[in-house]
Amino acid sequence: MRKISSILLSVIFLTALFLAVMVKETADGEDCSRIAMAATSLTEPTKADLLQTEIENELRQQSFKGTALIIRDRQLLYQASFGYADVKKKLLNAENVAYPIASLEKVITGVMIQQLVSEKLVTYDTTVAAFYPELKENPPITLRQLLDQTSGIRMTESTPDHLLTTEKEQLSYTLTELTSGNQQEFSYTNANYTLLAGIISRLTGKSYEENLQERIIRPLHLNHTWSWDQLPENAVKPQAYLHEKGKDYQPDPFENSDRLFSSLLGAGNLYMTATDMWRMQQGMTDGRLLTETEYRQLADIDSEEYSGGLWHTAGRKVIHGSLGGFDTAVYGDETNETLVILFANQAPADGADTLAETLFDLVSRH
Repeated sequence: MRKISSILLSVIFLTALFLAVMVKETADGEDCSRIAMAATSLTEPTKADLLQTEIENELRQQSFKGTALIIRDRQLLYQASFGYADVKKKLLNAENVAYPIASLEKVITGVMIQQLVSEKLVTYDTTVAAFYPELKENPPITLRQLLDQTSGIRMTESTPDHLLTTEKEQLSYTLTELTSGNQQEFSYTNANYTLLAGIISRLTGKSYEENLQERIIRPLHLNHTWSWDQLPENAVKPQAYLHEKGKDYQPDPFENSDRLFSSLLGAGNLYMTATDMWRMQQGMTDGRLLTETEYRQLADIDSEEYSGGLWHTAGRKVIHGSLGGFDTAVYGDETNETLVILFANQAPADGADTLAETLFDLVSRH
């Protein structure tokens, strides 16, 4: 009897020791899912376990730091956070950490434009001159061309020399910095979407922020989505890093300053969690924001090109944003059957968009 008790105590002690090691690894910046894996590691791995292992291997090989969320059959398949949000303060990345989503905001701006089209306040053929008479248009520029980045407008991504504290200042800065030519072919620029943000305000008589709250955040109950200047004081604010020469958390030379963020109205200055982005993707077709028909009108999904803030190819959608070490991506099919959302504060080696595609293909094979 004493011998059995001794063996049992030994097993309990070793199990506790093993879990303690895993908790220590988590405290050092590993993701929480490692603990769950440790607790079940003595059992025969299931197909789900093997898939999770493959997913995590891909993320680690790319030196991914941030939050990954994967959907299969429109259900949550995998969610985990890796590494530090702020290595100096020893603050870990977590599911409730909101990251700068960079150009993923353009889709949100596009959704609000589609809502206004559905409300018959504007059409896609409406010209920009109706809202910005000071803008030199030759030939005329339509809302559709702004959405599809084919307006002929050019603007380098520059940081203003002072903080732009009002939407009027933000629009004025963009109008001053951009140039408009007669070559109306694809040319990606944030200016197109800042102009769209201003149009939303002028059509509704409300600020872009008010429209964001009323048209997007409240209907979807997005509890962790904020504009750059609305981030709560107690919220973890991720810092951007690079993986260089085999080392994590190397300084990011890109200037992710409030001054830069203040110039990206409607184009790339939101903070958001991966979970909120998943809700956003659902709302774009389930009727809470848009119907499927309205989404198809906005995104022009058969175009096999960039439209409405998204890239479309072979029945898949791709949204990518980058602000130095902040690298964000949504990759999946247009119906959200399978979807990968990656929000990184240390850019993956091959980029978040390429890694998201790799994970999408991996999940699709299982």
